[in-house]
Amino acid sequence: MRSTYAVALLALIAGGIWLEWISLSLMFPIQAQVSNAIPTTVFSIDGGETAGGFGFALQGQKIASPGPTITVKSGDIVRINFKNVGATAHAFAVTREKDDRSPILFTGNIGTGARPLTPGLEGSVVFKADTPGTYYYICPVPGHPTLGMWGEFKVEG
Repeated sequence: MRSTYAVALLALIAGGIWLEWISLSLMFPIQAQVSNAIPTTVFSIDGGETAGGFGFALQGQKIASPGPTITVKSGDIVRINFKNVGATAHAFAVTREKDDRSPILFTGNIGTGARPLTPGLEGSVVFKADTPGTYYYICPVPGHPTLGMWGEFKVEG
């Protein structure tokens, strides 16, 4: 009898997870990463600390908060090269809001809030920016956007 209850409970949990995944997929459509495509636009971004918090900079420039505005055209294949030049772990993500809980857009992320890049590491991502609008790029490590680690990411129509 106990095994019947266990099987029923597992089926209920699996069904709930499946329904949650479907609802999230409908609310936040996942767009395919295009890592094999030839980029039409390339940005090299450094992330790290400022005197009062965290920030971003174009490669070789001084880290600032907010970071520089990145502007691309709708349909561009964008390559972002990100290097953690800071003393603590950081990551890079394109999001709708400058909040570490905001969903990642365009599959545009390097590292995550839970698995950021340690100091000195770098990574890259290639994606298609196909929806015009003003978005943000952030460090998705909890609390880092609040401490200034964000910049605007604009996709022009």
